[in-house]
Formats: sequence, structure tokens, C-alpha cells
Amino acid sequence: TGMQLRFRSPLARERQPFPGMVAGHGARYGEHVFYNMTGLSWLEPSGIWVGGGAGAEFAVATDRSGPLPLLVRNGGAANHVVIEAGAWSVSLDLSAGESRTIAVPVDHRQVATALRVVPSSGFRPKDVDPTAADDRYLGVWIEPAG
Repeated sequence: TGMQLRFRSPLARERQPFPGMVAGHGARYGEHVFYNMTGLSWLEPSGIWVGGGAGAEFAVATDRSGPLPLLVRNGGAANHVVIEAGAWSVSLDLSAGESRTIAVPVDHRQVATALRVVPSSGFRPKDVDPTAADDRYLGVWIEPAG
């Protein structure tokens, strides 16, 4: 079952980044709430895995002013990741296990910011660690960095 994002004032409805869409699931990470709108992702207690070669779109609501500091950590194989928020985008070429922190611009006039994360490939944890039972095809890990 999905989560419907509902806002009480007509002004707030006009400021929705995904009008008429239903969030699949959501999670709070400190001052930020991420709602999965489309694509493949796993919202875990400390961050989010985005599916390998699939990508996902999120509505991100934040209690903080300024940009969203986002840690992007690659998994067990080299990867190319594109991250977009409105007209802003960044392309990252990441080696296995590499992390980068980026500053994602947030339009505070909106109720939430549309964030798209697209890893070109991925890995299966069980292929990297023989003791792991995790068979998901994971692309990139994201989490708010502050």
C-alpha cells in the first residue's frame, strides 16, 4: 500500500513536486524525510539503497535551510551515478566503495524537492562477501550527511 501525500491548504497543493502521485514508502533521517515516488529503492534505518541500473525518484522534505548535504557511497563495483534535482544535476564516476558528499540545492518555496538518483550498474552483496545472504542488485547508497 502506498502513502498519499496530502496537504491541507490549496497553496501547498500547488507546491507539490509530484502532483497526484502516491509515495511507495518514506523515512525520516534527522531533519530530512525521503518519500520514494518511483523506481527501486530500499529505505533502511540510516540511509537508502537505490537499485542497480534502475534508479529512483524521491520527494525530499527538509526542516533545514540551505542545500541538502548528501553522502553518496558506491557499492562493490565501479559505477556511474547521475543525481538530479530540478534543473541541477551532477554526474559521478565512482570506484568500488568510493564515497562523495554533494550539496543538493533545495527549493524552499516547494513543499518538497524532487530528487532523482540513477546508478548505471550495481552489485549483489553476496557476490562481494561470500558470508552475505543479500541477493538484491544494489546500485548506490545515499544518506543525508548532516
